[in-house]
Amino acid sequence: MGTSPPNPEELLARSELFHGLNQSALHAFLQIAASRTYSAREFLARQGERATQLSLVISGLGKFCDTTSEGDQLILGWLREGEVCGLGALLGYSTTYMLSAQAMKDCQVLQWSSPTLRDMVSYYPGLITNALKIGMASTGIALERLRLMATESVERRLAVLVTESAEQIGRRTSLGFELSLGDQELAEVAGTSLFSVSRVLQHWERRGYLTKSRGRILIHNGSNLSQLVKASRTLDTQPGAS
Repeated sequence: MGTSPPNPEELLARSELFHGLNQSALHAFLQIAASRTYSAREFLARQGERATQLSLVISGLGKFCDTTSEGDQLILGWLREGEVCGLGALLGYSTTYMLSAQAMKDCQVLQWSSPTLRDMVSYYPGLITNALKIGMASTGIALERLRLMATESVERRLAVLVTESAEQIGRRTSLGFELSLGDQELAEVAGTSLFSVSRVLQHWERRGYLTKSRGRILIHNGSNLSQLVKASRTLDTQPGAS
């Protein structure tokens, strides 16, 4: 039996951005929202471009990315159902997107333009407070990611971030936790090289923690996710190595 399509009003009610709004307010936001579908790899927002719209994901999966000065991409988080990107649009056209948001799977979204949002904020000022809370939480996550990269080995970083990602976007199966990420995406999550990712995953596979296939990792039942973090201490990898 297929899963029921998500209810947009329920997703708005669950979203941190719209927390505290009553049913009539949620309905008003739905009435003025535009609907759009982004294909996999298409950008919902591009870092540095003018923040013209805010998007709320109704279905699908995306990622938040930062582009380094060397042109490398670093994944800082996942964009899931009920979550938003483009908070800068609440502040007007003079604001730019701080991060890129890119679809990993086809994403259906609701969108509001910056002028529309500015009009609505005058009626619902709590949106700004909610947006600040989301922004502060995101900043905390980014700082923790930077701390990991500055102080921990590649294996330790991968262990922490693979387990976090499995819990956030993984799928429970009869055999274990399935995570649909390839080596390139894992390298971008941990800020390391494809060679290092391949080496660490092969080590974990030999120890029986997981099975790796193209674009997919299966963390076995009976291999507690925390064991991957414990296993990160077993390789002779220098802190901060890449």
